[in-house]
Amino acid sequence: MTTFVRNLLYRQVKDHILGELAAGHWKAGEMLPSEKLFAEQLGVSQGTVRKAIQELVEENVLYREQGRGTFVQSYLASGYCNSFHRFTNEATGTIVPFTMRLVRFERVPAMKADRPARVLGLPSDGELFHALRVYSWEGKDVGISELWLDTKRFAKLTAENLAHHEGSLYQFYERDLGVTIVSVDDRWRAKVFTPALASLGQFMTGAPYIELTRIGKTFGGVPVEYRLSYCTTEDFYVRM
Repeated sequence: MTTFVRNLLYRQVKDHILGELAAGHWKAGEMLPSEKLFAEQLGVSQGTVRKAIQELVEENVLYREQGRGTFVQSYLASGYCNSFHRFTNEATGTIVPFTMRLVRFERVPAMKADRPARVLGLPSDGELFHALRVYSWEGKDVGISELWLDTKRFAKLTAENLAHHEGSLYQFYERDLGVTIVSVDDRWRAKVFTPALASLGQFMTGAPYIELTRIGKTFGGVPVEYRLSYCTTEDFYVRM
């Protein structure tokens, strides 16, 4: 049985749950043991377990279903597909359902993608998938998205399944690749399209866009996705 000291017990319980999730002991959508069983296993009170679980629910690592129990966060099971979708229709205030087309898919050595490789914790001899997609809305190109992913963690990724997956990207990660994104670190810059960037789609050189740099993290706060997105702002605003 795991033993905890009395100081800040709930945080230790919380860290224990995160460690179990990071180790893959519970999968996305899987139900956790009851608070009573947790308390007995860890030698703490149910109140301590409840507080730890509540924080993890608030952080979107877990979710509760009334009358059923507590589950590991899942895009497929909990309607969680748009939690990190930032672009909203200016006219309607609703989330924009972009259509994506893949224009580049390649494997690159870590030394040629230094920043993404360092963020993802890859060794110098590691390798990444690099994918470039153009996204459209109502037949109009409105943005570009670049992804860098560890080839070992995302071993099942192919150009074919990335180009034709169903649902959102994060649903695809979870359902087909076994990776769940539970938090993101987003940073924003205002820029204008260069000729090289504009040539990837139907964009005007010099037109403004919002650049999103995203680090997507799985259980335990482990970075697993490095993304750059470039979105025009004529019809959209960013939801923080």
